[in-house]
Amino acid sequence: MGDTRKIKPSIVIVNFLTILLHRLCAQGLSDRYVTWFRSYFSIPQSSVGILDTFSSPFEVLGGFPRGSALGPLLIYLFINDL
Repeated sequence: MGDTRKIKPSIVIVNFLTILLHRLCAQGLSDRYVTWFRSYFSIPQSSVGILDTFSSPFEVLGGFPRGSALGPLLIYLFINDL
């Protein structure tokens, strides 16, 4: 029979944003654009506007960006070498 010792699973935490940012750098994007992408994925902020008057920016605590034209490109860059 096989080994009866219990195997303890290991937990691996992967920071997908860090990997994506490294891959963007590897594709030749300048630091300016990589910084922009980092802020794009940070805590989203929004404001409300009526006519020419806008509220102060506030953190959006739920949801996610929808309809992003960048989404398919970023997924492709992320999984390209898998």
